[in-house]
Formats: sequence, C-alpha cells, structure tokens
Amino acid sequence: MTVSCVKPMTGFRTLLAASCLTALMIPMGSSGAGAQAKILPPENLAPPKPLGASGAASASKALPAQLPKKLPSTVSPIPVSVTPVSPSPAPSKGIKVDTLGAIDPNSVGLLDAKAGGLGIDMWKGTSADLVSKYLPRLPAPPGLASARSLVRRLLLSAARPPVAHKPAVKKSGVDAKKEPSLVARRVDRILALGDLESAAALLRVVPVRTPEEAIAIARRDVAFLLNDNAGACAESQSRIRQFQSVSWRKALVFCQLIAGEGAKASIGAELLREQEMEDEAFFSLVQILGGDRGTAFAAPDQPKPLHLAMMRAGRIQIPDAVVEKGSAAMLRSVAFSPNATLDSRLDAAERAEAYGTLKPSSLAKLYGSINFPPADIAGALTQADKLSGPRARALLYHAAQTQTVAAARAEILAKVFSLARAQGRTGTAVRVFMPILAQVDPSDELAWFAREAARALYLAGAVHVADGWLELATRVGQPPKENPDKASMHASVPADVALWPLSVLASVPLKSQLIPTGAEVSTGVVPNGETSVTETSVIEPVGAAPFDVAKFERWWKSNKSAGDDVQRQRASLFLALAEALGIKVPGVVWLKVATDGRENATLAQPGLIKALEHGAKAGRLAETVLLSAIALGDEAPGKLHPSIIAPVVRSLIIAGFSAEARAMAVETVFGAGL
Repeated sequence: MTVSCVKPMTGFRTLLAASCLTALMIPMGSSGAGAQAKILPPENLAPPKPLGASGAASASKALPAQLPKKLPSTVSPIPVSVTPVSPSPAPSKGIKVDTLGAIDPNSVGLLDAKAGGLGIDMWKGTSADLVSKYLPRLPAPPGLASARSLVRRLLLSAARPPVAHKPAVKKSGVDAKKEPSLVARRVDRILALGDLESAAALLRVVPVRTPEEAIAIARRDVAFLLNDNAGACAESQSRIRQFQSVSWRKALVFCQLIAGEGAKASIGAELLREQEMEDEAFFSLVQILGGDRGTAFAAPDQPKPLHLAMMRAGRIQIPDAVVEKGSAAMLRSVAFSPNATLDSRLDAAERAEAYGTLKPSSLAKLYGSINFPPADIAGALTQADKLSGPRARALLYHAAQTQTVAAARAEILAKVFSLARAQGRTGTAVRVFMPILAQVDPSDELAWFAREAARALYLAGAVHVADGWLELATRVGQPPKENPDKASMHASVPADVALWPLSVLASVPLKSQLIPTGAEVSTGVVPNGETSVTETSVIEPVGAAPFDVAKFERWWKSNKSAGDDVQRQRASLFLALAEALGIKVPGVVWLKVATDGRENATLAQPGLIKALEHGAKAGRLAETVLLSAIALGDEAPGKLHPSIIAPVVRSLIIAGFSAEARAMAVETVFGAGL
C-alpha cells in the first residue's frame, strides 16, 4: 500500500512548546486526501476489561494483554515447549569441565541438555563456515510444528560455538568484523520464528557490552513488539551515538514524542525529511502523534516494529492487510494490540499459534475472554455459521466449556474440526480444543464421532486414547442415520481402513534418544576454557512390527475413488515414512505404487540430503537439525514430497531424535489428509 503525507513537515513547528502527551488528546480533524487509516479515540492502554460479542474496535482491546510492559531484569533458563521429547537417562559421570574462562557471547543460551537443549557440544564436528552459510537459510518459520520445536531448541541451546576450519579471510573492501556473529544470527532466526519472549530472554543473557549493532537493533525492536516502549527508548538513547544507521534516529524521534519533547522531535524529523529518507508512513505517524490528527495515513502491509509502536501510541487501527501478510513476530504483536479490531486480533492469534509463536493455552484464554450472549452460546452450532472463522471458534469454545453432556460436547467439537478443516486451521483447532476432547470418553452413543476423535488424538500423540476411539468406530460401525449431521461425520470407508496409515505411524515403538554430551551444564553460558567430554554412540533406527500387506491392500483400494494420481501420491508418502521409521515395506508393494510417467513435484536437493545423512551418521546433532529444517522449508505438511520428508525423518532417528521424527511423520500424513 502507498503512503501519502498531505501536509508538510512545517506543521511540527507548532510543537516547540507543546507536550506530545497533551497533543494526543486533540480530537481527530477532517480527513486529508487519499485513503486514510482509521484513527481511534485516544485511550489509556491499561489492561483491558472483558469483551463484548460485537466486533467493534473498542471491544477488541479487551483481550488480555498478557505481556509485561517491562521484561524481568534477571533471566534463568526458561523451559521451551517441546512435543515430544524423548526421555533422557542420567548424564555420564566421565564428563569433566575445566575452570571457567571469559564468557563467549556466541555460547550463551537458555537451554541446557536437561531442559531440552542439544548439549554444549552440539556443534562438535561442524565447521563455522557451514553454520555461517546455512543458519540464515532457516525457514521463517518451518511449516511443520515438530520442526519448529527442534529449531527453537537449536537456537536457544547453550553451546560451544563451531570451530572455523580455516582462518577468516577479509574480502576486498569488506571489514570482517561487520559479519553477523553467531549469537546475532541466532537471535535473527528466533525472531523469524516469532518467538518474542525467547528472543528477549536470550538477549538478556548476551553481555550488554557486546559491540554489535544487530544485537542492539534486536533489543530495541523486540521491546517495541512487546509493547515495552520504555525499554526500546532506553536502548535507542544509549546507542544513538554508537551507531549511525537511520533507524536509531527515527526511533529517537518517536521516543522524544512520547516523552513530551516535541521541539526535539520536530527538529529530528525535519532533518530526516531533508535527507530525502523514504518512509512516508513514519513521517505521517510523527505528524499524527504531534497533534495533527487530520494527516492522511495508510499503513504499510508489512510495517516495521517502530511503525507498530507508533500506531499503537497514536491509537491508529491496524489494517487487515498487516494480519494477512505479516511475519510471525508481527502476528504475535498484533494479537495483543489494543488498536486492532477483535476479528483482526483473533485472526492474528490463530495464525500466530499455527506458526508456533503463541501457545494453544494462550489462544484458548483469548477465546474465553470474549463475552457472548447466553442465547448465542446455547445455539452455538447454528450461530457459528454466521460468524468469521476465529470468532466462530471462540463461540464454540465457550459452548464446549459450559456444556457438561458428553454427546453435546462431541457435537461442538465435530463442528469445530469441520470449520477448521475448511479453513486450513485443523492443527490449531486440535491443539486448542485438545483439553476439552480429553474429557470426552468413548461410548457407543458417540460412535459417529469416534473417527474424528481418533484422528485428532493421533496428531496430539495420545496414541492409546486414540486407539480406544478407533476400536469403538470399528466395533460399532456406521451408526443410524436419523441425524444428518452425525451421519455426515461417518464416511463410507471403515474407520480401521481409513485411519490405518495414521495409526501405524503413530504407534511405531521408540528406542532411547541419544543423549547430548555436556548435560551437566546448567548455567546458560559456556566458558572459553578447554573441556573434555565423553562421547555417546549413535543409536540404531527404531524398530516396528512387520508390514501388513493385507491391510495395505484394503487401504489402497479405498483410495481408488480419489483418482490414480492422488492414490499413488498418498501411498508413496505413507510407505516412504513407514520405511523411514523402520518398517520394512516389501518390494512388491513399492512396485504397486510406482508410476509409469514422470512426476511433476518439488523434489529434494540431493546435495543437501546427502550432507544431512552424513551429519546424522556422524552424530553431529545441531548440524542434523539445521539441515533438516532447511530441507523441509516452510512447506505445509500436506505439500511435502516423500523425497524430502522421508530422509529427514530417517536422519533425525539416526541422530537420536526418534520421538521428534515420529511426530513429524504423523504430522505430515495428517496434513496430507491420510
């Protein structure tokens, strides 16, 4: 979207003796030319009250802020949600750590091996050149939730930095010191994941004296995104003389405005304007914050953290385009912005959860904070069809929470999953509503719901509970069809046939996970001193029951109606993942799914896959996770080709991440509709 400023910057001269905070109370003037963003009435940004059911912007700010205005001054290693993490035996007693030396900023982290980290020697055997080249290529964020979890553990682990195999060579005209450090690259990728809290926590354990602009910029921008203007402004004021980039001067202008220093802000803004700096959104926001509420403003589709902070301070409504095109970090911030509509905040929150930047429990709290009329809750099954997707799920969440009859809860859950499936948000719906589903026990009267429940539970890793629902669906068979809604939940294919691939992969037994060396480290930092660490052998891939050819034949035939291409694609994906998990598929079965022609698909990069396999076999943990995530990319689970996902799963198993590999396989086939 384009931005136009209808009034010159000379309007700032009126601020020379005025307080910005007073100016913010001036009512909005007449509209300028061009499209103008909605400027909301000035209002205190204090913690909001419960929402009403209407979609007015004033109601939307009642979603709980849930983020502290100031981050804690002290940091201890924080636990990261890792689902699943294989159990770890006690660390070897043979590990010895020498005396502490100076702290290397690149080694700091929040996770040791006991908290889900990959161990202090996770980069052992991996060259610094490889890390410098490939770490920036980590997808932002990965498409698979299981891959995101592994990447987060990689980036937050306290570990010795990789060793450079050859001396760094300065390129002509390039100062080698300007290359981003390892910790700066890690922070950048954590922000790409949208994990603002972890990024802020990691930055707090990076020594403040670290003379790197990328680290300082990250501190400032994370604070802006977390609605910590005080922290962002403190960082800006302390760095303005140290770094010369324009972003610091722009941030300082905003900080002067909200501090009531209108004269300084006016001078700073005019100097930036005279330098022909192109950021009309910034200049328009400065005029609005300076009291000229009639200034035309159109928000950029992908605003910077400073833009969001200025829009929040000026009570300028965030447009829907920001939610549709925003990064994971932006979505996380918009979800808690009081200057976005209720629907925008809920949509941003659901997208953020899908990216892994918002916990399912936090999204559930957002759902629960909305007040719906009792009549709407009572008639949620029909009312949901009249609402937007996120708002409908919020209504159904209320209905499911207040309902005590198992059959009624099952109907609500079935509606939730049906709507989510149509909108591509099934994973989010399963994770958020899982605590409610867990309270519903299998019974014959719920046989119509058994297939849906089993699918969701397999995805969540609750295999034994899912097996119970699958047994119910198989035993009772198709229920009476008096209720059309219930009948529609039951496909013509028997449940044990339709869900066979999912149940097979979810039930593959696991062996012990490889234990990263250095498990005794728990300080969050690693010294530069020499360390001797005992080595652990790489485990063998997991084992599984023999392949059931008869059941495969039944499932294969059940997919015939989907067409030959879809039938072969589904079968190839399942068989590739089954073999990756240790199930030996007979050659005759592979020949059955072979195609006669060429396949038009995005295939794996052979070099990357071979490097991944070599790294896994050599026990290079961090390298295995890094290359796995790059190979997977940001593709949605249902779009991954067997030539990509199968070697990734197999390599993760070899490196010791068997539970994570199995979860990845299940997530992939679930996303593909198997």
